[in-house]
Amino acid sequence: MTSVSSETSDASFEDSSPRSLLAHAFNNGTSEDVPIKWVYVGEQDTTPTIEEMRQIYFREDVRDQDTEGLIEHPDGLPAKAEVEDAAYVRGTRETMKCCVKKTFPWVVVFVLGMLSLFLMQTVNIALTPVSNRTDIAYLKSFIKLEQTRFNGAIRATADGNAMHIPEPALDSQCRPFVGPPSPAIDAAWFDLIFGRYVIFNNEEVEWLNGDDGVPALTPINYTTSHIPQQGYYGGPDMLHSLHCLNGLRKHLDIEYYKDEMSVPEEYRRMHIEHCIEQLRQAVLCHADLTPVTLKPVRNSKGEVVALLGETERMHTCRNGVMLAKKWQERGAETARVEYE
Repeated sequence: MTSVSSETSDASFEDSSPRSLLAHAFNNGTSEDVPIKWVYVGEQDTTPTIEEMRQIYFREDVRDQDTEGLIEHPDGLPAKAEVEDAAYVRGTRETMKCCVKKTFPWVVVFVLGMLSLFLMQTVNIALTPVSNRTDIAYLKSFIKLEQTRFNGAIRATADGNAMHIPEPALDSQCRPFVGPPSPAIDAAWFDLIFGRYVIFNNEEVEWLNGDDGVPALTPINYTTSHIPQQGYYGGPDMLHSLHCLNGLRKHLDIEYYKDEMSVPEEYRRMHIEHCIEQLRQAVLCHADLTPVTLKPVRNSKGEVVALLGETERMHTCRNGVMLAKKWQERGAETARVEYE
């Protein structure tokens, strides 16, 4: 009997050099029914042919590298097809090992590169303000953040017996936006929101129709003294919210404004409720987190008569007045609906 070893060879079939650490099968008879003895043998002086290799190459299910000596196949000599299949599988494994060793570093580089691109895109999306993705593209370049102190806060008089607004908010022409009805107040609001609906170009129409949550845009296919051109019209939601706010203001003095209300009387309450809901959502959408502090107001007896919110702090804002002007300028150059 040939001396045995517990080692096996990883040499490929194509290697023509003397085989070392080969596995040989020794048959005790000529019948395939006779059990085969599988043994591990040491250095060989001859080079077996490929056919011999196919005959002696054993399958992993009969290999036992932890046991020295004879290992008996329980089912006798494997059929030729099984031997060839086992040899093919082993050869394929060796080829795969070689390929993996050569390509693994490049695979790692490729995977890391793709992961980096994915992370960069994710971070870019995360860092891009969500509002910018829904803003009208034309106005994006004009968006500027600035520090603004709110006006119009309610204050108590020195003796605490009354309250007033010592610093009302005014526009650039020193016109107020609130107070008893007057032409000056109406003019301030008109200049702020006039021309809020401007004709959209084809690119903007395509972008707007990409929102599958609402129906496709409907064109205005007629002209009037207020609508100079057929097409698709719209404007920033900021101006729509200001329109709603102005409507609420007018309803405080409905007798003064009732003859100029464009909404029929039977729909006025519905319109006001819509405006309240519009403003509620707009306030929550923009979510100004500037703190409002409370100040107790005491009368001459030292009694607390009110807790006033101090709203006159600095806020971080977009310059809405400037954005409205830019939109009005575009409407003047293209086409717009000629009323507020």
